[in-house]
Amino acid sequence: MRSPRCIALLLLALLAPPAAAEEEREPLVTDRPDVAESAVTVGVGTVQLETGLFYERPRGGGAGLLATPTLLRVGTGPDTEVRFETDGLLFEDSG
Repeated sequence: MRSPRCIALLLLALLAPPAAAEEEREPLVTDRPDVAESAVTVGVGTVQLETGLFYERPRGGGAGLLATPTLLRVGTGPDTEVRFETDGLLFEDSG
């Protein structure tokens, strides 16, 4: 069963207005979900989805963790955006 949060994110991405013509677009600035946060926002009406893989294993052995951090950025104004961030799917291996 899919979580309501995943369904809401998918609907937001599908209902977003189409991107402007190539010559009118602002440069793509990523803000991967990690410690550093960008001071640059996405343009008004722009929806940007960023995701990746993260794997961590303790030095002394033990169970490792695999995650799919995801960040959805929606431009709401010239200098503002709404962000939806999650760790995504989490998997723990047996070590």
